[in-house]
Amino acid sequence: MYKILILTLGLIPLFCSGQAPDLNETIELLSVEDYESQENAIENMYRFIESNKSEIKVREKAIQQSILDGLNSSDPNFGLYHLLLDMRTDDVIRFNESIQKKIVNAYSIEKIDLRRLQSVDYKQTIWDDDNYLLRRYQIGLLLDLMGFLNDETSLAELNEALTMYEDKKMRLFASCSLIRRGEQINSTALESVASDPESRVYLYDYMQKEKKQQLFPKRYLNQSAFSESEMINWLTYPNELGRPPDDIALLKVYKLKFKGWGKVAFYLWRFRSDHSDWKEKGWMVGVSGPYQYKKMPTTDSLGFTFSNFTSLKEHAFDNHFQKLIELVIEAKRNQ
Repeated sequence: MYKILILTLGLIPLFCSGQAPDLNETIELLSVEDYESQENAIENMYRFIESNKSEIKVREKAIQQSILDGLNSSDPNFGLYHLLLDMRTDDVIRFNESIQKKIVNAYSIEKIDLRRLQSVDYKQTIWDDDNYLLRRYQIGLLLDLMGFLNDETSLAELNEALTMYEDKKMRLFASCSLIRRGEQINSTALESVASDPESRVYLYDYMQKEKKQQLFPKRYLNQSAFSESEMINWLTYPNELGRPPDDIALLKVYKLKFKGWGKVAFYLWRFRSDHSDWKEKGWMVGVSGPYQYKKMPTTDSLGFTFSNFTSLKEHAFDNHFQKLIELVIEAKRNQ
């Protein structure tokens, strides 16, 4: 669910020279404390996984030991945890006991910092706090990994996480891991995650993947709720609003027919932010969707979610909608 920041400049010598990376050397470099070399090794491991998964499975023991050595270094690279997650998700490896213990121990330490940084108004405060966002990434990754464990300690940590964090995104990761492990989650915990627009569509998608969507809270099992979540997640991107809006409201639903899609719905929203960069704009306008009626309720937006952050008062609703769709179509033509 998170992106790894890769030092791509370090890859240039390996691939511009025409020399293919060696698997044995790559495995060894996973354990070194030199950050750039380790990042190169992580990137190369993804290449080997894609091109020669069977060989990776043969070298599973050596890979896990090298990753464990890297994680035991003085300043562990969390990209190694992300690599473990992707390899386990793709069923390339099965975690040995040492790796499992390392994941649980790391979480028990890292959660202390995030708990200390928690606040009820986290939605307004975290987006300018790089330290919090880093901890959020790290804790989410470890909670995700614990979904593949089977010990009682990690199970207790996951259950505690359902209520321990004010940050609903952490509750999302804990919920998904418990679902993966076949554990029962009470309706109150699921309601808490689904009530958070930032987490809502991810929870539903995961529950649908695990064929547990019938347990998704009915209050939020509707197209308007999914469309709101889509709009807010788009706005949260760093190069857009950079945070969830402080307020959002549905303006109008547009029902149209598209060739190949059939009957679809677009959702036009107004939103505002109290952040100093945006407060003077007041209410702004965005669109999410479209969504095919034959699939509703669905989280499958068809790629038109967008805002140009125009003030609501500048145009009538229909003019806002037309201008937003025209801008998206023009952008798609120029891709």
